[in-house]
Amino acid sequence: MNKGLECIVLEGDFGLYCDKIMDFYKLEYGDGFTEATMNNSAFIGLVLKDDIVVAAGRVISDLSRHAQLVDLIVGESYRRNGIGSGLVKQLLGKLKEHKVIYVGVVKDSDFPWLKDFYIRSGFKPLPADSYFEIIN
Repeated sequence: MNKGLECIVLEGDFGLYCDKIMDFYKLEYGDGFTEATMNNSAFIGLVLKDDIVVAAGRVISDLSRHAQLVDLIVGESYRRNGIGSGLVKQLLGKLKEHKVIYVGVVKDSDFPWLKDFYIRSGFKPLPADSYFEIIN
């Protein structure tokens, strides 16, 4: 992690960081990110500079077999410095502590370069028809 930055992974209790997490994600998602969204996360990883969130990622999981990495965002002025990679590494390490076997990620098609990022982070692409989705 870069000098002057602190990476923390919060598990379950986001109390002291609740407002900071909400403020960071609302910049990207507006009202689409709620306290319920935050509180239904198994983990939230944060990268802080001077106590301000500059990157974050969430994990949703049963904490026994499956997990999904979601909402990984690095603030624009902090990108391409290894911050996202470091945050992914921290989150995967926390999942390994819980012996989670399968970790998935869905890349946003608006950002095609994320495929390379996730491959560099150790993820392997799935066959094109192995993932299904329904939007209610």
